[in-house]
Order: sequence, then C-alpha cells, then structure tokens
Amino acid sequence: MHFNDFVFKGLCGQTIEIIQTHNEKLDDSLVVEVGLTGDVSGYIILVFPFIFIENIINSMMGYIPKSMSELEMSALFETSNIICGNICTQISKEKDILCDIHAPHETKRPAVRPDETIAFDTGVGIFEVDIVVSYR
Repeated sequence: MHFNDFVFKGLCGQTIEIIQTHNEKLDDSLVVEVGLTGDVSGYIILVFPFIFIENIINSMMGYIPKSMSELEMSALFETSNIICGNICTQISKEKDILCDIHAPHETKRPAVRPDETIAFDTGVGIFEVDIVVSYR
C-alpha cells in the first residue's frame, strides 16, 4: 500500500517521512480507531502521542492545548477521518473494491506486532498507523 503525504503537508506544512524505528515513547498517547466497511472489514488504528497532538493543534489552531477539550478531540478525529479516508481511497484504487470508514472513536491500544505498524515522522512529531483489513 502507498500512503500519500498531502494530508499532512496541508495540515503541518511538512513532508511526511515513513520510518521503521523511532525513539519516541508512545505510551503517553491517544489511540483512535476507525472501522472499515464496504467490500472490506477491519480497522485502522492511529496512535497519536500527546506531544504530537500539542504540535498539530498548535500548527492548525495557533495555540498549545493544556488538555484535550471537545474542540481538540474534534480536530484530531477530523484528522483521523482524512488520513483513513485517503487510506480507503488507496485500497479502493489498488483492489478495485469499495472501501469506506466508520466514525473515529477513542480506544485502547490493541496488542499489535511492531513489524505491522507504520510510524510517520511529520516534522511536528511522530504518529503510528496500524491497518487490519480483510477482503470479502
């Protein structure tokens, strides 16, 4: 699967770099799950470290949040929608099938193998994506 970087170029003004290893601790993170539907089933997990959230909110809204209010959570969910929507578009194009997403929601981080997780360095912080998809 290929990931387009235009989502975060528009939000952060930075180019995304896919990295295999990183030193950032992801324990203090907000985990967002987006379910997949259509000719696929599964989910996409987005792991946003709090330092990344502070940086992305500052980039988008011009301030550093002291806590996660409804506004910040809404912005993060919209960012998750954009990222996951682009992933579904790529799946649809590559497999010639229907792929759509459910609304994002906060979740606990599932036990995933590190080799199945993709880490992205956006220039304003690192976040992880894990995709679990089954084709019907």
